[in-house]
Amino acid sequence: MPRQILRIHTMCQQHDRRILLAVLNDLPGVTHVRANLAEHILYIEHTEALSLATILHTIRDAGYTANVLV
Repeated sequence: MPRQILRIHTMCQQHDRRILLAVLNDLPGVTHVRANLAEHILYIEHTEALSLATILHTIRDAGYTANVLV
């Protein structure tokens, strides 16, 4: 199962964390999302059918910018 690790520099508050977890959990194919607020990192596990481009587009639509770490 693919796993993405993304840095979201503007994820600074619980509000940001909740928004990102909600929009990502709504994506078909996402199986698990975890956020480390202190490090500004999202860990996303998903099926093969969900592309990284779709994940990044969803994050961008929510008003955030992601840097791909892995």
